[in-house]
Amino acid sequence: IHFNSTWSDTFWSKQFVSILIWSMFYITYIYFYISTLDKHLRWVTNETDDQVVFGQQVFSIMLFLSGICAIVAGPIVDAFGMKFGLMVMSVLSLFTSICSMLKVYKVDISATMIGFILNRFFFFTMCPRLIVTI
Repeated sequence: IHFNSTWSDTFWSKQFVSILIWSMFYITYIYFYISTLDKHLRWVTNETDDQVVFGQQVFSIMLFLSGICAIVAGPIVDAFGMKFGLMVMSVLSLFTSICSMLKVYKVDISATMIGFILNRFFFFTMCPRLIVTI
């Protein structure tokens, strides 16, 4: 895409449509995890309410503090580029998915949630940069 292209050309370009579809699936994944966190924790803990509430509180604090991940995500993307950042996101997605299938409470409230938060922040760090590169 050239700088003198029209908005219509940009919006219908393969690059923009690819980023749009990827973002739609990724945002759906993020909000599905967040909206079903209580059900997931109930499955992991065998319906133990105290552990579910504690897990939700831990996740809320981690989500609130996810801005600290900019200290990690920004310099990694700047130093190694977008392809490396996308590979990190892929590895984090795989790691988070595997950990979330384990029915171990401590793994779920530590590794799964940390992987999810880092992955989420990598997405929000890189998405504007991907759009600018179109």
